[in-house]
Amino acid sequence: MNVDPMAESLSSASLVNAGTLTKKTLHSHEMDALMDALSAAQNDPSPLTVDLSDVTYATPSGMVWLLAALRGIQRNRNRSGGSEGGSLRVIPPPPESARVRIHYWLKWMGAYDYFDREAIACDWAKPPTPPTEEQKLQSETLLTLTTLNSSADVAGAVGRVSGQVARLLHRHLEYDNSDVANLSMILSEACHNIIDHAGSDALGLVAAQVIRKPKQEPFVMIGIGDDGIGIRSSLSRAYPALAQGTDAQAISEALKRGVSGVSDADRGLGLWSIVDKIPRYRATLHMRSGAARIRIKANESGGIDTNAYASSSGIPGVMICLTLRKRIPPPT
Repeated sequence: MNVDPMAESLSSASLVNAGTLTKKTLHSHEMDALMDALSAAQNDPSPLTVDLSDVTYATPSGMVWLLAALRGIQRNRNRSGGSEGGSLRVIPPPPESARVRIHYWLKWMGAYDYFDREAIACDWAKPPTPPTEEQKLQSETLLTLTTLNSSADVAGAVGRVSGQVARLLHRHLEYDNSDVANLSMILSEACHNIIDHAGSDALGLVAAQVIRKPKQEPFVMIGIGDDGIGIRSSLSRAYPALAQGTDAQAISEALKRGVSGVSDADRGLGLWSIVDKIPRYRATLHMRSGAARIRIKANESGGIDTNAYASSSGIPGVMICLTLRKRIPPPT
């Protein structure tokens, strides 16, 4: 008899086992079932526990997407009359044996501090800090978990990428100064979308890292997320017909030049400008909003391939994973 992992995880409405639902990997490409389970549980009045104890690996996008979703759930429960704090609990990976690296990575990137700030219960133990592991993380981290509430927050995040971490991009991806400037622009545009469109009480999150794996060339991954109103609700303010459409249609429209939920002149260039640079950096843009996610990836012909995926998730906000690789050299 086959058992549906999501149904098994929700056999008790108070427990969602992230390891079971993500193949033990917190990464944007592996999170459909987890997001669906969290969506199903977000309006349940009983306490919710998210179990990360079986998770063995996480990326900036996976961490940011999960944390943004948890904040949205916490906020929805409080609005519907749930108790302030205490209704949402996270079981962290244990700081021992095979889980010590992911436990320490979450601490290094700022996940546990985030749980404390947002009153999400998490009884995490202080993990050991092996010097070699700390040095490795320091050598690869572009941006630890950073909250985005204002344009000043965005400027601070962009300043770090364009300043002290530029040497990491030079070393690992052979980026020149113009490439670092392009990355800073991409990061700025994506983060400003949160400030401009997510809503006044939404919170944005961003983290970025150089990722190196055996037998693979290194790449940069940027994870961005918020718990705001979502793309369809934002665009429908300027394009009312989209309110009756699907989330996938709204995401597709948002990626077009000149399309924006803000009616000011010269708007609607942010996401389009990111898509425009995908071939140059052999990049992948992965976006989720509402019940849809879209992945746009550079292909070997110098163009892009677009794939849309349905989801039953009702998690609020917009979530982005952007992967950048060594750029294609300009023609000589």
